[in-house]
Amino acid sequence: MQYNVAQLLKQPTGTTRTYQFDERLEPVDGLPRRAVVRVLLTRTNRGVLAQGTARVEVHCQCSRCLEEFDTELEFDFEEEYLPSRDITTGALLPVPEDDSAFLIDENHILDFGEAIRQYTVINTPIRVLCRPDCAGLCPTCGKNLNFGRCDCRPEAVDPRLAVLTRLLDQTSTA
Repeated sequence: MQYNVAQLLKQPTGTTRTYQFDERLEPVDGLPRRAVVRVLLTRTNRGVLAQGTARVEVHCQCSRCLEEFDTELEFDFEEEYLPSRDITTGALLPVPEDDSAFLIDENHILDFGEAIRQYTVINTPIRVLCRPDCAGLCPTCGKNLNFGRCDCRPEAVDPRLAVLTRLLDQTSTA
């Protein structure tokens, strides 16, 4: 997910380029395994503004049943990349005061990898489910209830809540 933006940095402010890429990435849990990105690069007075949409495939663990699965996330991103070397003189530029700023390397290569990783982490839900109707694990024996019922006996119901149990039974049969 790297592009040489030397020619874009030589252009006047407002010049744009559009790129699209589809890349497989090093598989690491919780991080993108594949990224399909469409990005518009705009020359700014300071560097290059990247605005785009990404669809990433991530490997997750279900919050209810603990099964591992792959899912897709889609999100928009916008980041400004600042050059580390002057395009005309080749002189090194001062490091920006904002240490979280994304930099274009000394060879004028803009790398989307870290931005896509950060946006993936931000856009991954805290509680990821393998499917909306995931039944989870039995709290007694730990069996995955998505694959069938377990042999555990139901816990005794508090007599004060028995009416609610009957109400739940009526709604599930209706």
